[in-house]
Amino acid sequence: MLPYASYLRVYEPVDELTPPRPGAAGGEPRLEVVTTVTLAREQETILARATASSAPPGGDDDLAGCYLMRHEGRLFLCPVDLLLRCWLALAAFTEDTDATTRGLFFDPTRLDVAREEFEAWHLSNPRAVPHIREATWGVPRTWFLLVTQEERTVYDLQGTASVRFRSPMADARTRLASAEGLLSEMVDDAELIDELADLGGWLSAFSAESWVEVDYAGVAGLLPGRVDEDESAHQIGSALAAVERRDFAAAGDAYRNFVERWRVVNALERAN
Repeated sequence: MLPYASYLRVYEPVDELTPPRPGAAGGEPRLEVVTTVTLAREQETILARATASSAPPGGDDDLAGCYLMRHEGRLFLCPVDLLLRCWLALAAFTEDTDATTRGLFFDPTRLDVAREEFEAWHLSNPRAVPHIREATWGVPRTWFLLVTQEERTVYDLQGTASVRFRSPMADARTRLASAEGLLSEMVDDAELIDELADLGGWLSAFSAESWVEVDYAGVAGLLPGRVDEDESAHQIGSALAAVERRDFAAAGDAYRNFVERWRVVNALERAN
């Protein structure tokens, strides 16, 4: 299991699943009762393709299946959306690098083919977005605005304790909108406000009946101390509440506690 990746997922009701998904196999989606099985398959597929000496074959890019959640007898699915996520990651990479740097990693001809394929598909599906966002070497601070400490559970990830939160979409959207309104007024941080707006736009693409999941996944094993003692959501919530009552000293203390706990994990990105 990759030790450095965390995930933000949206589970939609199976009868309202946002269509379509590029590369999805026909027929019924593969369902996994055990979330870690799907996560392991997703990570193995990505690693195998990233280290392949040649371009991967086309065809079924639904290899990693779907994440499955049941609530009160209702089935919710989170497609891995692997091909779409790869396209978007490649687009971000090409935007952030110059031609010389890109040439060290990719054959320019293959980049052109991938871009043309994505543009053709996106013209027919302009509103499609991936159901999963991924972060490395930590969990983004904005993700904790979607959940509360009470929604936190510890689960077994291949013999290691990890953490996840699950919140109804309506609650997550309400919390994010409230935080965005407050922070836009009280905090001079353009980058943070942009992050909140981007996150809100992403959530708006899905059914209001969905569920939102923040999953530490392998990152949990890098946190100092026991994962069952982690209070990150509580610390972010406390900081936000203190800002609302204009107690900036308390807000600073709560946020510093959050930053200090995650600083150890963040630093590993540049470790030798």
